[in-house]
Amino acid sequence: LFELAAALRNAGFDVAYIDCLDHSHPSLSATKIKRRMDGTGSFLKTPHPRPAVLNFVPRKFGLYGIPAEAFDAELARAGAPDAVLVTSSMTYWYPGVFAAIGRVKAAYPAAPVILGGRYATLCAEHAEAYGGADVVAPGPWEVAAPEALRKSIGADVELDPSAARSRPAHDLARDRSVAGVSFSRGCPFRCTYCASRVLAPEFEQRSAADAIAELEYLIEKVGARHIAFYDDALLVNAGEVLEPVLRFVVERGYGVNFYTPNAIHAGLVTPELAALMKKAGFGHIRLGFESSDAGFQSETGGKVSAGQFERAAEVLRGAGFAPPELGAYLLLGHPSQTAEQVSDSVRYAASLGVEPVLAEFSPIPGSRDFDLAVRSFRVSPALDPVLHNSSIVKYQHPSISTEEFETIKREADDLRKKLRT
Repeated sequence: LFELAAALRNAGFDVAYIDCLDHSHPSLSATKIKRRMDGTGSFLKTPHPRPAVLNFVPRKFGLYGIPAEAFDAELARAGAPDAVLVTSSMTYWYPGVFAAIGRVKAAYPAAPVILGGRYATLCAEHAEAYGGADVVAPGPWEVAAPEALRKSIGADVELDPSAARSRPAHDLARDRSVAGVSFSRGCPFRCTYCASRVLAPEFEQRSAADAIAELEYLIEKVGARHIAFYDDALLVNAGEVLEPVLRFVVERGYGVNFYTPNAIHAGLVTPELAALMKKAGFGHIRLGFESSDAGFQSETGGKVSAGQFERAAEVLRGAGFAPPELGAYLLLGHPSQTAEQVSDSVRYAASLGVEPVLAEFSPIPGSRDFDLAVRSFRVSPALDPVLHNSSIVKYQHPSISTEEFETIKREADDLRKKLRT
């Protein structure tokens, strides 16, 4: 998003930015919303009419983020725009996207609304049918945005992605102490439950010099102190990209905190890299493991083996990482999993001193396992995106009962607590 904003600025546009999940927004100052130093925590929830597909859920439905009145005030402050670009990180957040589009159109009926990003890419037909945007622009921003601007306002715009990636518009954020970065796009691996290749068909990696330039700007000029890496394959070619970047950070003595919410590849962890990550300030390491079952690993892409995971755990512990700093994502609810496989994986990770962090399966359009989920769970291929949210619908193997599902989650919680004592 900040890359696109930078590219638009470089092309001569004035850019105003509204973050509906801005935890530091003045409208939230009187609330009791708790946030951590790293920017994570709760969000304000405002009641909102539920989508019809959720009528079976007895709980109240709501939207997270700044109040609608605060959003309207931000719109008014920005002034009449030539065009409004809207995006969303999750497909199942579309009710909030639709609400935002409706308020934009009420405030500026003459301004075309362009909807892009993950939801527009993975659920383009749904967005076209129900979103209310004037243009739905699926695909990478450097291709989608110029075409959408040409269609909506007749602007023949050339956007330079390379310049924008070396210096995204991080300064647009209100809280500049926290930030997210990506030194690559896409992923060279082929995990069947992931749609990374739909969002970015080719794996593209920036140079170390380019990545260093962004970090230097972000830390020294913007003031970021908590930085999350959102790469899908952060450790690929680490010797050419990540390691030089981290050596630069150590040499400068920045004292920042780094995080890996997207998980790192266990098979690519080396003693040298682990030690460097510790020195550079990585506070939380999350390994992508998914399952200790060799058959399941092979069936879903063969990204990492149990042996590679064991070596990574040993190396990271040796570098000084320990729970709660060190954890591994494990899949729960995949159509091919049994309760025994998941439980074994939980205990296996814990036995190696790694916190088991359960990631509940969600059927993502475009992934190979979406079709498997359609067959296994007997859901429609045109599944409403709000049902991609695994906190609403528990996707699980037919042989796993709800009681077993909850037992596994309690077991993981108990083992995490034990590892921390």
